[in-house]
Amino acid sequence: MLSRESSLVGLITTLLIGFTNQSAIAVNLTPSRAAWDIFNVGSGASQFYKREAKYKFSEFEGKTELVPIYVQELPLGGTSGFLQKLESTYGSSQGWSYEVGENLNGIFDIEYYYACGVKTNCGGDLTDPINSVKFAPRRGGVGASFQLRYIPGQGDPNPNDSTLHWIQWVVSDGFSGYGGYSNIIDTGTHLGSPFYDITGAANEEYFVDRPYVGADNGYWLAETYLVEQKDPVNNPGKITIYNGVQWGWKNKITRDEDPPVCPAPKSNKAVSVNSDDCIYSFSDSLSSDSEEDEFRISGLTPGANYYAYIDNDMPGNVCNPNTVINAYDSDYYDYSDWLNRDDNSSPIGDGLASALTGIVSADGSIHLNVGAIVGVTGSGDFHRRGEEGGKYKLNIKVLDSEDELEYEVGDSGGGGVSREVAGVNQNNPILPDAREGSWQVFNNVPGCRWYDPVTTYGFEFQALGNTRFTEILNFPEGEDDYFTVEVGNEVIGEYGAGDNLDFTSLFDSGITNFRITDIDSLIGDTEETAFPIQLAFNDRRGSFKMRPISAPGTEPKPRRVPESVSIFGFLAISARIFYSLRKRS
Repeated sequence: MLSRESSLVGLITTLLIGFTNQSAIAVNLTPSRAAWDIFNVGSGASQFYKREAKYKFSEFEGKTELVPIYVQELPLGGTSGFLQKLESTYGSSQGWSYEVGENLNGIFDIEYYYACGVKTNCGGDLTDPINSVKFAPRRGGVGASFQLRYIPGQGDPNPNDSTLHWIQWVVSDGFSGYGGYSNIIDTGTHLGSPFYDITGAANEEYFVDRPYVGADNGYWLAETYLVEQKDPVNNPGKITIYNGVQWGWKNKITRDEDPPVCPAPKSNKAVSVNSDDCIYSFSDSLSSDSEEDEFRISGLTPGANYYAYIDNDMPGNVCNPNTVINAYDSDYYDYSDWLNRDDNSSPIGDGLASALTGIVSADGSIHLNVGAIVGVTGSGDFHRRGEEGGKYKLNIKVLDSEDELEYEVGDSGGGGVSREVAGVNQNNPILPDAREGSWQVFNNVPGCRWYDPVTTYGFEFQALGNTRFTEILNFPEGEDDYFTVEVGNEVIGEYGAGDNLDFTSLFDSGITNFRITDIDSLIGDTEETAFPIQLAFNDRRGSFKMRPISAPGTEPKPRRVPESVSIFGFLAISARIFYSLRKRS
């Protein structure tokens, strides 16, 4: 409670109290939350809002956070926990009775709701509703500042009728200055009624509170209700309970210690250790999609969290491997098998590198397997993107505390993400980034991906800079069975879905120009799926351009698709190169 006399404060809480009868919630809160605000980025107060306050003092560091982040509506007439506490403290044996009122049509305007750290001027912007002066700010402790204004709607009780009050239920724990756990109806020094506003900073229109304590670990949570004493003269013990809100905060403080020293682990492969950040790194390579590399580390702290992530964009690779990562416990049970292990969520690499989070086993070990995943054709059949021969680095960061576990990966379970990477399949190609006349240009794009230009009878590919084409890894599936590949004036052959053409077996180090013709029909209905094709370079990145060509003796009659920088079909560049040539006459 924020006392008008002393500007004091109450306890501190967090635990969420179970709500019931959610359909009865009707009062309007402002500012209202937008439906799109699923990531909690909006404001929680009309005047000032701050969801957390971080601070350091002496050898300690801490953080005070609002709980809940936004003020929450409560069910009409009170939650079951609130009513039980109210009955046990100010119940029928003391001459009090309670009834459920009508839903309010008006507004609870949350004017101030912010967390207070030890260096925050806490509550200095709040106004005493009794004498309309600002409260003196407080520093050196932790807590929160809260100010609510009741704006009645049509048919709502009037703040000028001298019948309205506020009742607040507070649960807190962890603060030594208040004797640890507390569960009270917050009336301050006044014990004759359940009303907060008898000695607290509130009137019929405003409710103000600033719970504030020393910087201990703990929580503080309140349920605050507008109530009415409809007949204060003849029946003062009968109380009508309207709508309410939940608000609160928590504080966590830790000693700022020196960074932990990483133990020298035992491992089955050569490992380098970054002791400052506790990162263990392995370097290895994959020679095919069926290979799986095993990594084991022991001698770590049991139960510690870790984050494993791959860098697959290594010098010397042509097609960077599309990696997949599995985690095993000490009994070799694959506890990540049910998760999306090919999640492409590593913070480094070319976008096809995976990551996962896990917990060090009870014997102090981490067991991980790394392999390569094959591509998928438009029909769902698996095919290789060329040899999955590529170097990579596996990094394992062992975390000092659970608070550091802030990584979002598909393999981490709830809240994780799997990233959609452009060019991985023919339905989501990499698009051109420039035009040069009829040419569509792809500058410094990763190798072994899909690309899309616009097509008619055929199209021409021209390498740029030091780039050379080394292989067509696959041709698209569709109504058109075969396509003709030409290099210079020479017809190399006809190829269809599932075929690959190794230019290096015919032209040593590859080629800089080729054409594909006899395209009788587009593969997809959109520019992104018009004509997909997979291509490999002489390096893991390359630049090239493409342009449409017409059948000999005909005027160009391009098939129309929506205009864009990318209209042709696409070109993929994959992570494995096949050295076989299937030529059809």
